[in-house]
Amino acid sequence: MATTQEPALFIIFGGTGDLATRKLFPALLQSIVEGLLDERTRLVGVGRATKTDDAFRGDIRAAPLPADR
Repeated sequence: MATTQEPALFIIFGGTGDLATRKLFPALLQSIVEGLLDERTRLVGVGRATKTDDAFRGDIRAAPLPADR
């Protein structure tokens, strides 16, 4: 049951960690694919690891896709 939603902003504490990479990012992607979240939804990751924006985006791109789980 897909519905169109308004854009959202997610702030993920621990965004550089293993849980975010293995579970949260793939779940958010799947929600966008299924139409549960607007594709204009934005994500802010906060973590203890020092990373550039590009490095953080690379980690998200390297996260397992929902079908890979």
